[in-house]
Amino acid sequence: MTIQSRLKIFGQLFLAFLLLATAYYFSSSSTKPIINITKQDSALNFNDNLINIVSVGQSRLLADLLWITTLLESDLDHYKGKDLNSWIFLRFRNIITLDPNFNRAYRFGGQYLSIIKDDLYGAKYIFEKGLAIFPNDHELIKYAAFLYAFELRDNERALELYSKLKGSDTAPRFLSSLIAKLKFGIHNDLEVILPVLQELYELEKDNGPLRYKLKKDIYAVKAQIDIECLNLKKSNCSKLDANGDPYLVKDGSYKSASPFKPYIGLKLRNNQ
Repeated sequence: MTIQSRLKIFGQLFLAFLLLATAYYFSSSSTKPIINITKQDSALNFNDNLINIVSVGQSRLLADLLWITTLLESDLDHYKGKDLNSWIFLRFRNIITLDPNFNRAYRFGGQYLSIIKDDLYGAKYIFEKGLAIFPNDHELIKYAAFLYAFELRDNERALELYSKLKGSDTAPRFLSSLIAKLKFGIHNDLEVILPVLQELYELEKDNGPLRYKLKKDIYAVKAQIDIECLNLKKSNCSKLDANGDPYLVKDGSYKSASPFKPYIGLKLRNNQ
């Protein structure tokens, strides 16, 4: 090889090294744009009909695999749509389509969608599917009832579900008071709620905070009914409060002997 050929090869190698060094310098010194692809855009889900076909007799195994990957991939981004299209809802729907008896998918899936993802309609779908398979699962009933009462503001469905928990060891301690408030939310009538509260008070034998709260509610409801009746000068108005004390007249209007807060139904979250 001649000296001229060697110089040519050396020159080519030097030029290549110089280009690589320049490229490395600019690459390391420049700020690269951050590409952020949300899980909603990148998640892989399957059509429910198709997934049953491709499972070829291994539906439970595939449901378990999807369950594990869903737990690993789960994110915290809220989903405000009402179109049943959040990726994790579609994934849970795939799972219960493959294995309708997958109880944990209904319990965990409904809670995750409602509390973490804020996908209330997706949670409703999953809970209702679960209740159709497990109508007497008290834990599932409790989670679904909470969704209806405090998130979807559907008092009638919440009351129907909470009523199933009466007498159950898993029932929340405040169940009686909650049922009363739901009934008031449905009827919005103090005349309807007063006998309900009185019945619950008689049934509650433990002289604890619940019985104390029911007594306060009874006083408030009866006072609201009686004072309105007396101030409107209606006939057959009761002139004694729930404690047996007479109502007072001040500045021409009837008042209660003891202060009270007006009885209200559930303070429900605004999802508008």
